Amino acid sequence: MTMRKIFSISQPASGWTHSTRSVVGVEVNGLELSISVLAGAHLHEAAFVALLRGPLAEHLRRAANYERVNPVRAEVESGMSGRRSFIVHWCESVGSFYRPKRKEVLYISGFDKIAGVECFLPDLILFLPCLGEYDEPVEIREIPEIDPNQYRYFSTGSALELVEEFLSPATSDAEER
Repeated sequence: MTMRKIFSISQPASGWTHSTRSVVGVEVNGLELSISVLAGAHLHEAAFVALLRGPLAEHLRRAANYERVNPVRAEVESGMSGRRSFIVHWCESVGSFYRPKRKEVLYISGFDKIAGVECFLPDLILFLPCLGEYDEPVEIREIPEIDPNQYRYFSTGSALELVEEFLSPATSDAEER
């Protein structure tokens, strides 16, 4: 199942900015989730939770059926600033031994902001109980994607043509005087 949508989000302000608006692109391709901030403030954790409970809920349910082949361990690393790194550890079999592996699934700043998300949904599920609960309201509204076919590239020739067309009345007026 795939999804590709853009959302306008009204969210709590935090950190040094008072901006409460974000526009994010959300893509789900199979079990891979990608969230990119297209405009405005970074995504607040409350808005991320609202996306997971709203437009992404069905994708989470589907990802919950994923069967792992390696044992995993979830860890949340916290820093002095309040930042949190959500790390998944797993063991990979190499002959009769195991090799440890790890990757960061999600990073949330000390101001509860998320710059972007690139993660495997079954890994994210391990951390759902670690995400915060917020009382502030979050509004999510789907907006249309920009159609690049409504734009065009200007070559040097096209730009020169526009300049000549613009200057031609001024040139003819100057010649008449």
